[in-house]
Amino acid sequence: MTATLVPIADGSITSPQGFTAAAAHAGLKSGGALDVALLVSASSCATAGVFTRNAVRAAPVVYDHDLLSERPGRVRAVAPHRELWTDPEYRAVFEHHAPAQDGSA
Repeated sequence: MTATLVPIADGSITSPQGFTAAAAHAGLKSGGALDVALLVSASSCATAGVFTRNAVRAAPVVYDHDLLSERPGRVRAVAPHRELWTDPEYRAVFEHHAPAQDGSA
């Protein structure tokens, strides 16, 4: 069986029902820029990861690999890698869900 992907007009990372996203400034970047993002599912969902085959792997890579191996389909949230922030459409979703700069929600 082959699944067919159907684009959602004006869709985003939170278009599927049950997903929410948020972003905040945690001090990793200067100037108050958003530097931490979180994508959350209302329930556990299917997960997958793409990992380096390099012999030297950073601790977060080892941790994530082990976590996905131990808990297949039992992940509810991910903190996306900073490289994804270079995609303007992806970043726009998190900027939209960021708290107001004046501190109000």
